[in-house]
Amino acid sequence: MKLHARIVSAFVWIAAFCLASGVFLSLTLLLKNLPPTAPVAIGVVTIERYSKLRDYVTAALFFLLVPPLTLWLRRVFERATARMNTAAALLFAVPYFFSPIFYLTTGKVGWILGIPIALSLGGPRALAVWQTRGWLRAMFRRELHPYHALLLAEGLSWILFRYIVLSRRIAHIPTLFLEGVFVAAFLALFWAAAILIARLAELLFDENREDVFRRITVAALPLVVLPFISAVWMPLIHARTITAITIAVIAILAFLIRKPLAPRATWNLAAYLIFPVLIYLVSYASTAQGSQWVDLFHRGEAIGPASDYLRGKVPFRDVFALHGMLEDGLLDAWLMDLFGRSLDVHIARTAIIGAFLGVSLWFLGVVVFDSIPLALFCVAMGSWTTVENNRTLFQVAAVALFWNAVRRRSRASAIFAGVFAGIAIFFSYDIGLYTIAGAIAASLLLWIAAKRAPLAKNSGAAPASGAGTRDDPAAEAAAAPLFFAIGVLLGAAPFVIYLAIRGALDDFAVTSFVVIPRIIDATWALPFPDLVSTFRRDLNLHTLADFVLMEKFHLILSPLTIAVALVYFIQRWSGARLRRAFGREARQKRAPLDQLDYALLVLTVFAAITQRTAFGRAEFRHQYFAAFLIGPILILLALIAFRALRDVWREGDSNVRVFLAALAAAIVPAIAVLFWIPDLINVRLNDLVAYTTRVQHLKVDDPLAEEVRWRIHDVTEEVKALTPRGEPIFDFSNQPAFYFFTNRPNPTRFYQVPILSPREFQAETIGALERAKPKVIIRKSPEHYDQFDGVPNELRAQAVAAYIRDVYEFHKTTRGIELWTRRRDARPLAVAQYLRAIRLPDRKALVTSGVQRLVFPAIGSNPGVGGSYWQSDLTMHNPYREPLTATLRFVENDRGIDRAITLAPRQTLRWPDVVKTLFNASGVGTLWVEHRENRAPVAIVKTADVAHGGHASIEPALSMRDAGAAGTESAELAIVGIPAATAEGHRLNVGVVNIGNFPATFRVTARTRTGEAVGRPIESGVFEDQVWILNDLEHAIGAKIDDTMTVRVQVIAGTGVAFATVVQPGGDSEFIAAIPAQQQ
Repeated sequence: MKLHARIVSAFVWIAAFCLASGVFLSLTLLLKNLPPTAPVAIGVVTIERYSKLRDYVTAALFFLLVPPLTLWLRRVFERATARMNTAAALLFAVPYFFSPIFYLTTGKVGWILGIPIALSLGGPRALAVWQTRGWLRAMFRRELHPYHALLLAEGLSWILFRYIVLSRRIAHIPTLFLEGVFVAAFLALFWAAAILIARLAELLFDENREDVFRRITVAALPLVVLPFISAVWMPLIHARTITAITIAVIAILAFLIRKPLAPRATWNLAAYLIFPVLIYLVSYASTAQGSQWVDLFHRGEAIGPASDYLRGKVPFRDVFALHGMLEDGLLDAWLMDLFGRSLDVHIARTAIIGAFLGVSLWFLGVVVFDSIPLALFCVAMGSWTTVENNRTLFQVAAVALFWNAVRRRSRASAIFAGVFAGIAIFFSYDIGLYTIAGAIAASLLLWIAAKRAPLAKNSGAAPASGAGTRDDPAAEAAAAPLFFAIGVLLGAAPFVIYLAIRGALDDFAVTSFVVIPRIIDATWALPFPDLVSTFRRDLNLHTLADFVLMEKFHLILSPLTIAVALVYFIQRWSGARLRRAFGREARQKRAPLDQLDYALLVLTVFAAITQRTAFGRAEFRHQYFAAFLIGPILILLALIAFRALRDVWREGDSNVRVFLAALAAAIVPAIAVLFWIPDLINVRLNDLVAYTTRVQHLKVDDPLAEEVRWRIHDVTEEVKALTPRGEPIFDFSNQPAFYFFTNRPNPTRFYQVPILSPREFQAETIGALERAKPKVIIRKSPEHYDQFDGVPNELRAQAVAAYIRDVYEFHKTTRGIELWTRRRDARPLAVAQYLRAIRLPDRKALVTSGVQRLVFPAIGSNPGVGGSYWQSDLTMHNPYREPLTATLRFVENDRGIDRAITLAPRQTLRWPDVVKTLFNASGVGTLWVEHRENRAPVAIVKTADVAHGGHASIEPALSMRDAGAAGTESAELAIVGIPAATAEGHRLNVGVVNIGNFPATFRVTARTRTGEAVGRPIESGVFEDQVWILNDLEHAIGAKIDDTMTVRVQVIAGTGVAFATVVQPGGDSEFIAAIPAQQQ
C-alpha cells in the first residue's frame, strides 16, 4: 500500500471512531433522567442525588457501541472513499473529527451528527464541482483576486457591524470553535451570492459573468461604511432600516455601474484604504475604554506630568521624562488645552493613537509581501504582541517605510521613515534610538550584502517608475541613511525648536543621553528569569507543559526567532558568495538572494536592536512589548519554508504530497496552541463585542473599578480640605495620577520613586521638598505600587524616607492611602545627614520586602466607668537571628502616631502603659504593627483596670486570617465562649476594627444556641484603620446574653476583625477574638 493510501486509511479510521463517539455522546443525552441512587445509606452519591446507574449505563454503552460501530463505519467509509482521489477522501473524513468537539461545545444532536455528515458529503461534491466546472475556476483567476479581496473586506464589514450593533457573537454558544464555523459560513454566503448572481446574469441575460462579479463587488462598497456608523452612532436603534437601505443602494449601484474599477485600482483600494480602516476600527473598538478602572501608576506616568505641564512646567527642566516627553504627559497637556482638562482626553488619546499600530503592521505586510492575505497574517501575528501600543507604532511605521525605500528605491519613503524615527525620540526615547540604530545597522548590512551578493533581478526590487538609474542595491543601501537622516532632522526639528524656546534643550540632551543611560539599569531593570530550574529540579510532563505553554518559553521565543532568521540569512549570503566564486555550476544549485531574504535581514536587525528593552527589564510583559516585529519575521520564515516545500511538492509523487499535507495539518494546531492564538482571538472578540457597553458605560461589573473610583474621590476631597488650591503635594506611593485628580502641583521633577532613587536625585528631592514645604505627602498603595518590583519605596529612597519621617507625621488613612501632614515644629536635618542613611540592602531585604500588618483592636490609657483606669502594656519579642524592624502606629479617631523600632536578635522589649510611654498620648485606640512579610514579631498586649487591681486580659494580635470580608464565604464573624455573668455589674463590650481599604459597614446580632436572633440588631460603620466600640452590648440590644449564646458580626461592606471584652465588677477583664464563620 502506498503512503498516501495509508494516510487516507488512517484518517478514515479516525473519522469512524470520532463519528461512533459522536453517536455514543448523543445517546448519553437521553440518560439524564435516569433515577438517582436509592438512599439506602448516606454518602456523597446519595447526598448529591446522583445517579450511578447513569455512569454504569454510559460505560456499558461506550464499550458495547463504540468498537463495533467504529468497525462498521470504517467499512462504510472505505467503500465511500474507494473511488475518491486523495483530496476528496480527506475532505470526506476530516469533518467527522469535529463530532466530539461539537458535543463539548454545544451538546446538541444536530451539531454532533448533522453538521459533520453534511460537511462530509458536501466537501467531496464541492471539490468535484470545482474540478469539473471551468467557469467556476475561472471566477478565481488571478486577475479577479483584487475583487475577491474587496468581497472579503465587505463580508468582514458586515460581521463587524453585527458585532458592534448587537454586542454579542454570531454563534448562539460563545465558544471560539463555533464562532469560527459561523463566521466562515457567513463569509461563504457572500461568495456564494456574488458568484450565483454573476452566473445567473450570464445564463439569463447573456452578461459576462466576470464583469457582473466585478460590478457586484464594487457596488457592495457601502457595506464598508456600516461598522463605522455603528461605532459612532450608539445605540444604533434603526440598524435593520440602515441595512435595508444599504442593500437597496448596492442593488442600484450594481445596475448603474457599467465599467467597474480596474484590477490594480481595486487592489490599491482594498490594500491602502479599506483593509487599513477596518483594521483600525477593530483595534480601536476592542481597546476604547478598555479598562473600567484607573491605573494610578501607569496612567499616572502621563496624566501626572500633564497636570503640571498645564501649569507651565517645562519638559526635562521641570519634569524628568523617562519614556519621552510626548508620551509622559506633554501630548496629553496639549490635547487638554484644546478639549479640556479631563481623563477622557488621555484615554481617548491612547486608544486613538494605539490603534494605528495595527495599521502600521498592515502596511509593513503589504510592502514586504505585496499580498493582502499575508498582510492580514502580519496583523494577526501582531495580535500575539501588544498591538495597541502608542510607543511601538512609530518604529513599525519607520520599518515599513524604510523597507519600501530600499525595495522601491524611494528616497521619499526613506525621508518619511526618518520623520517617524525623529518623532519617536520625543514620544518614546528608547524606541526612537532603536529605530535610528536599526536603520543605520540595516543600511550597513544591506550595503555589505548587496556588494558581495547582489539582489536577484527578478526579486521584485526593480527600480520604480521614474527612479532613473538608481538600480544598484548597494548604492541605494548606502544612500538610504542619508535621506533617513534628513527625515530624522525634519521629524525632530519642531520639538527641538520647542525645547530651545523653552530653554530646556540642554536639559533634554543631558537627561536623554547621559542620565538615563547611566541610571536606567540600576533603577528600572530586572534580572533575567531563571529558566533552567524547571529542568534541573522537577522535570515532568506538567512542568514541561508549563514551560512551553506559559510565559517562560515566550521569554526566549523572540531571541530564538531572531537567531534562526540570522542563521538562515548568513547561510544564504555565504552561499551566494560561494556561487560567485565557483561560477555557473554552483549557481545552478541554489537561487541567488532575493527580496524576501533582504526583507528578513532588515526586520531581524530592527527586532534584534529592540530586544534591548526586553533584556533590560527582563520580564514577560516587556518581552511581549518588544516582540512587535517577531510576527512578520515568523511569517517570512514560514513563507521561505513554504517555497522550499513547494519545490518538494512539485518534484514529489502523491506519497510525498500527502505526507506534506499531513505534516502541515499537524503543525498548524501546534503553532496555534504555542502562540496562544485561540485565547488571544477570544479576548479580542470579547472586547470587540463589548465596545458599545464599555463606551456608553452601560455595564460596570468590575468591583476594583468602583473601589478605585471611590479612592480617587475620597483622597482628592481630603487633599483639597488640607491644602489650598495651587499648593503642592508630594506623592511617595508611585501613584502620580493623584497630581492630576487633586489638581495640585508636584514640587519636584520626579513622578516615580524608582527614578529619584539615585543619591543625587534624593538630595535634589529633599531640597525641593524643603523649599516648597508641601503640607501633604501621599504614602502607601493598596495595589502595592509603593513596592514596585517588590522593593518598598522606603528601601529605594532611604534618604527621602528618613526626611519624611522627621518632618511629616501620619494624618489618616483614606481608602488604603496614607496621608501624612507636615509637623508644625518640623526641624529637618541637613541634606548630607539624610544621605548618610543610604545603604545598599542585602538580598534578604529584597526577598522579605513585602509588608504585612498585625492589629491590637483596643489599647488605651484612659479612665473608665466607676473610677476605673484602663492601661495597656505591650511586649514584643524578636524570634529571628537578624534584627527585626517594625513600625508601630497608635490610631485614635482621626489621629495617628507612628514609632519605628528595631529589635536585636532574640531581644524582648516591654512598654508598660504603652500609649503614654511610647506614644506620649492618652485615650483608647487601635495599635497597628507593620512588619516585613513573613517576619512578624511575637507581640502581646495586656490590658487591666489598674485602679481596682483587676486581672489583666491577654490580647493576641489579629490579622487578615481573622477577618471577615463582605461578599465572601467568611462574611460573618462569631464571638463564642462568652462567660456567664457572675455578679451584678458584669459588662459585655463589642468592637470592630476596619482592616480594609475603604469604610466598613456591619451588623451585630446576638443568637441563641439554635441560631435564633434575640434583641434588636445594631448596624454601624467604621473608617479605615479605626475601631468601633460598643459599651454594654446587652443594654444596646435590649436582651440578656448568657454563656450558651453567640454574638455574630456580619460584614456588609469592607473587611474587618471583631472582638469582645468582658468586664467583671471587680475590674477583671477578658478579651475574646471573633472567628470567621459561615453566614447564617
